[in-house]
Amino acid sequence: MNGSPDPSVVIPRILGERITPAPNYRGSLPPEIASWYCYTYDSGHSILVALEIGDLGDQPTRSQLEGKLVPVPVESVQRVGWRMTGGYVVCTLDPESANSYRTLPAEGARFFRLLGLHPGPEFEVSAAAALAGVGHSRAQHLLDVLVGAHLLTQTAPDRFEFHDLLRAYAIDQAQHEEPVETREAARLRALTWYLHAADAARTRVSPAEPPVPLDALPDGVTPPAFADYNEAMRWYELEHGNLLAAARTAADAGLDVIAWQLPTLLRPVHARHNAFEEWFAMGHIGLSAARRAGDRAGEARLLESLGMACRQSHRPAEAARYHEDALTVRRDLGDRLGEALSLNALGLVHLRTRRLAEAEWRFMGALALLRELGASEWEPTLLSNLATVDYEAGRLEEASEAIHQALTTLRERGDKGGEGNALRILSAVQRERGDIRKALETAGSAVEIARRHRNHVWEGYWLLDLGKAEVADGRPEDALVSYQRAAVLHRQLGDRSREARAWNAAGEAYGRLGHFEEAAAFHRRAAAAHRELDDHWQLALALDGLANALRGSGGSGAEEEALRHWEEASRTLTAFHDARAAKLRHRIGRALGLAHSEEPPALPSRVNAPEPGLATGEEQQVRRRPIGP
Repeated sequence: MNGSPDPSVVIPRILGERITPAPNYRGSLPPEIASWYCYTYDSGHSILVALEIGDLGDQPTRSQLEGKLVPVPVESVQRVGWRMTGGYVVCTLDPESANSYRTLPAEGARFFRLLGLHPGPEFEVSAAAALAGVGHSRAQHLLDVLVGAHLLTQTAPDRFEFHDLLRAYAIDQAQHEEPVETREAARLRALTWYLHAADAARTRVSPAEPPVPLDALPDGVTPPAFADYNEAMRWYELEHGNLLAAARTAADAGLDVIAWQLPTLLRPVHARHNAFEEWFAMGHIGLSAARRAGDRAGEARLLESLGMACRQSHRPAEAARYHEDALTVRRDLGDRLGEALSLNALGLVHLRTRRLAEAEWRFMGALALLRELGASEWEPTLLSNLATVDYEAGRLEEASEAIHQALTTLRERGDKGGEGNALRILSAVQRERGDIRKALETAGSAVEIARRHRNHVWEGYWLLDLGKAEVADGRPEDALVSYQRAAVLHRQLGDRSREARAWNAAGEAYGRLGHFEEAAAFHRRAAAAHRELDDHWQLALALDGLANALRGSGGSGAEEEALRHWEEASRTLTAFHDARAAKLRHRIGRALGLAHSEEPPALPSRVNAPEPGLATGEEQQVRRRPIGP
C-alpha cells in the first residue's frame, strides 16, 4: 500500500451527496481518527470507517479497505473501539451478524435495510411500520424476526434499537441495495409520521396553539393518537432524541417544510420541559429551513419559539430581539393574531426583567387585538399576565379581580396548566392580604396540578409560592423542603435564575429559624448567581436578605458588611420605579440610617402618548392606571 490516504479526498469520493454541512461537533476526537470525521444526513456526526466482517485479512489492500468504508456515528466508534490499518480507521463487526442478515428472507432483509434510514437508532413499532410502508402487525412480526436474528434489541414491549455498528451496516446495505426513489420514499414516510405525531401531541399539550397546516399523510402511514396530556408527554419523553434527529434529517435532505414545521409544533412541548438543548437546536434548524422555503409565517413562528427559549433560559436581550423580529414579520404579513401573540411574548420578557410599565403596555395591546379578533381562547392568558403585573406593582385588588376572571374561564375549559399558574398568582395575592390559610390551600392546589401532569417546570416554579405561604404560616421548616425541591428541579431544568430564587427563599426561611449563618450562605449564593445573570431586581432582593442575615448574626464585622450590601442593593434599585421597589428602597434607606430616604415618584400614565411600535388603533384601547407608589 503506497502512501497514506488523504481523508479530505476519500470522504467526498465515497460519500458524495450524503455529506451535508456539519453542525458544530462539541466533543473531542482522538487525533488519529479526527481527520476521518464527517457529517451525513443519515448518520449524523460520524467517522468514515472500514467496517470489517472478518474478511479483510492481515494485509488488506487500499481497494479492499475503501470497499468497506461506511460512516459510523462517533459514539459507536468510541464505544466499540477501532484500529488503524494502512491509514484507515477500521471497526470490526461480528461476522455472525452479517451472516444473520444474509440468511434473512427477502422481506426481512429489506426491512432491516430500511430501518437503517430511521432518523435515530431506536424506534417504536408504529414508526418502523411507517418507514417500511407496512401494517403495524406485519412490522411487529418483522421486528421479532430481526430480534431473533440478533440484529436488533428489544428494549421495551413496543421499542427496539440497533446494536452498535449494525445501523451503519444497515444504512450501507440500503445505499447499495435500494433504489434512490425507495430510500427517499421511506425517509419521507418516517418524517411525516413524526410530523403528524408531533401535531397530535401538540393538540393535547396546548390546544389553543394556532395550528400548522400539514400535507396529507402518505398512504399506509398512521401516526399515534394520544388520549390525554400525560400520554402525549410520555411519548415526547421517549421520542425527543428521534425528533431532533428527524428535524436534522429533514433539513439535510432538503425537506425544508417538514424541517420548520416539526420544531414549530414541538414548541409548547419544549416549553413545558425547558428542553433547552433540543429547543434551541430545533429552533435554529427550523428558522433556517423556513427562510430557505420562503415561508415568512413559519419564520415568525420560529423566531417566536427561539425568543421563548431565550426568555425561559434568562437571556432577555436575545429574547426581545427574536420577538421584535417576529412582530415585524407578522405586521408585514397582516397577521393580527400573530401580532397579538408577539406583543404578549414581549410583555413576558419585560415582566421577567421587571419593566412593569412596558410589560403592561404590551399585554394590554395584545388583549385589545385578541378581543377585536374574537380570539377568546387567549384572553385568560393575558388576564393572568396582567394580574402578575398588578401583583408586582402592589395593586392587589386589581390583581385579584383579573386572576379570578381568568380562573373561571380556565376551569371551564379544563386548561390545567393555565389554572395552576393562575392559582400561583392568586396564592401570592392572598398571602399579601393576610389570608394565609387560603394562600396555602391555593398554592398547594397549583403544585398538585403540576405533579399530576408530571411537569417539573410548573412544579419547581409553583413550589416557590407554596414555600412563601408556609413561611407566612410560621412553618419555615416545611418551606425549606419546598425550596429544596424547587432548587433541585430548576437545576435539572437548567433554569439558573429560578434556582437562585429558591436559594434566596431558603435563606429567608433559615433567617426565620434564627439560623443566620445558613441564611447568609444561601443569600450569598443567590446574589452571586443573580449578579452573573445581570438580574438587578433579584440581586437587590438577595443583597437585602444577605444584609438582614448578617445583621441578625451579630458576628464580628457583620454590621459593616451588611451596610455594604444594603448600599449596593440601594444603587441597584434605582432602575425600578414601581411601588414595591419604592417600599424596598425606603426600608433599605432606613436600615442605612437615611431617615428621610426619598421615594421615587409615580410613573406617568401611558395614556398621554402612544408606545413606540404599537398601532394607533391599539393606543385607544390600552388605557390603564399608572404603575407607581
